[in-house]
Amino acid sequence: MFMGQTCMPARRRSCMMRRSLWTTLVLALSVAAYGLGPVQPAQAASGDCTHFVDTEAASDGNGSAVSPWKGLIGRVDGVPPGSVICVRGDTAGSGRMANLGSVVLKTAGTANAPITLQPYPGEKVIWYSSTANQLIKFDGAAYWIVDGFTLENGNRGWRAVQFEDGAHHNILRNNEIRNGHVDGVAVVRGSPDNVIANNLIHHFANPDTSQDAHCIVVQPDADRTQILSNTIHDCSGDGIQLINADPITIAEYPDGVQIIGNVIYRGTLSRAENALDIKAARNLQVLRNTLSGYFDDAAVVVHYGSQSVLFDSNRVFDSARGFSIQPKLDKKISNLTLRNNLIYNLSDYAIQIAGVESGVVIHNTIFAAQQQSIAFVGKGLVGGVIANNLVVASGQAYVSSQAPFSQVAIGTNGWFNTSVVSRLSAASDLVSSGSPGFLNAAAGDFRLSPGSPARNFGADYGVRTDFEGEPRPVGCRPDLGADETRKLCLTAVPHDASIRLTWNHPGDGSLASYSLTYTSNGQGADAQEGASPLNAIPANVQSLTLTGLTNYVFYTFSLTARDGSHATLYVSPSVAAMPTDRFVFIPLVQRNP
Repeated sequence: MFMGQTCMPARRRSCMMRRSLWTTLVLALSVAAYGLGPVQPAQAASGDCTHFVDTEAASDGNGSAVSPWKGLIGRVDGVPPGSVICVRGDTAGSGRMANLGSVVLKTAGTANAPITLQPYPGEKVIWYSSTANQLIKFDGAAYWIVDGFTLENGNRGWRAVQFEDGAHHNILRNNEIRNGHVDGVAVVRGSPDNVIANNLIHHFANPDTSQDAHCIVVQPDADRTQILSNTIHDCSGDGIQLINADPITIAEYPDGVQIIGNVIYRGTLSRAENALDIKAARNLQVLRNTLSGYFDDAAVVVHYGSQSVLFDSNRVFDSARGFSIQPKLDKKISNLTLRNNLIYNLSDYAIQIAGVESGVVIHNTIFAAQQQSIAFVGKGLVGGVIANNLVVASGQAYVSSQAPFSQVAIGTNGWFNTSVVSRLSAASDLVSSGSPGFLNAAAGDFRLSPGSPARNFGADYGVRTDFEGEPRPVGCRPDLGADETRKLCLTAVPHDASIRLTWNHPGDGSLASYSLTYTSNGQGADAQEGASPLNAIPANVQSLTLTGLTNYVFYTFSLTARDGSHATLYVSPSVAAMPTDRFVFIPLVQRNP
């Protein structure tokens, strides 16, 4: 998140207000990227436009509504903070072709008063240039918002958009950026705190097959770049690349980059590399992206010496390989976490790790990875956790005999119709030739059905949300895999001639009532509250004490959640407890220092 300006004491209040407004704006973009809603266009209303541009005006004016500028070049440098520059377009069809040229943004808005460049509200503008250079260059500019254009790069040998020379706190959003022979959007070395959000970026292909064209590229020291909710396809290089640009030190790797909520697919170009190519990163977060179609390569590559990299709740499918973790130049990747990811329909492997220090592979669902599911080769893995993964109908889970593999906690993984070598197996694993009970794997729905053996099987490693952002676990042990199924968990605490029962609300809006069944196998008295079953317990009740029970007799309980038609929604696991009038009190002894 943007931190805004540094505040001097005498200016603290106004500076905090500016910081608050800009942070609120970026927070809104980030929340949308987490899947809580789309990034909505935020263009100013027509009455908010302060400067006007009309490329078809008869003459160049003063920038007013009645006397607009004919272009942007030579005009944008003089606008003050808070300006809203509106470019005339068309309301019909795809929009007006506007030769706005190659515009360089140098001035600065403020956190409280950014400068906005956008089409006139309700109109469409196709921005192109008949000259060389980028369509838009943020040249040291700060607090600009470029919103809502079609940026037609015309298959030129220049990037469409570039952030450079320390450009910071700018937002590029709601644009279509298309058709180039080099990179689409570049964040150049030393340009931090910029946001690329809700854009459609496509068809950047270098005609020289020895050269790449990436749709987005982030260079060293471009710290805290946020890439949120974009749709990216048809890039002859990578969808997004965090470039290494050797020789650089790890301290120069971009720090705190966020890649959240994007949809990246290969498209129809004759060549492409990866959806994500992470050559250099520190403290990287890659969350809730959908990556697909890389049938001739890996959807995700992490290499060189990246550090503290988190992949959480991504959907990776229909590719040759899922995650390829391959350090280079005698470096090792450290503090890597793969968590809550859905990885499926792969012709080769789902995850291959070839040199990581401290790696966590936890709560991932892997389905139909034909050659290998999880593989450790090369420099292997030293230190970490491999647990609570659900691997189904996939190739062998494998550790190369030459790969270092030590100090790794392994357990409670589910292997369904998947072989696993002894170095990756544990007595606590669930190994089965049956079905894990996916709701509809063919349609990409890997939620677990109520009878799935993978439910309530995992161990608690502190993972508190699942693939959908819902709580994990829901009252019981966590499920295996990426998705935590809503469930009903019952707890019984014995007392003298009574047992207190508590349970969680399963979070289902169709819940209407509960039904409690209990039995003592004929050994004890029924509860004063009634014989089993106790029906029509209201949906807002989450505890019940049964009294009048027989001490020293085990009672077994089960709770059923029902909808308004009395159909079963959830059934809790059975629990047993024995009422007793004998309790042991253990004194607390404190030793004085």
